[in-house]
Amino acid sequence: MYQGKSKDQVNFSYRVCAVSMIAIILMLIGMWISRWTASPAAPITTEQWIPTEEDFIWIDSLHNQVKDIEDDVIELNVSVNRIDRKLDNMIEEQKEEDASIYNDEYQMWITNEGDTIYE
Repeated sequence: MYQGKSKDQVNFSYRVCAVSMIAIILMLIGMWISRWTASPAAPITTEQWIPTEEDFIWIDSLHNQVKDIEDDVIELNVSVNRIDRKLDNMIEEQKEEDASIYNDEYQMWITNEGDTIYE
């Protein structure tokens, strides 16, 4: 019946639930009371920004700068990809040269037991 809990643990759980429900009810009552006693809000005054011709020119120049930077980043990305491909090709060529120069006897390992392993 108590799902492996002792009677004291079950009673403690009931008390915690009861106190939590009372706290929630008191908070709701407090919020309801504060709603009626709150002072009316002051009217909000806002100043809207109206852009001038200089602002439009400045925003356009920023947009052009951002576009130029985006183009530069794309160009750098293409260059990095080209460099990466060239490096991969150089590594492959080096592996092919190493394979033709060295045979299996040059690629050997000695284990802890003293055995020689050729790769």
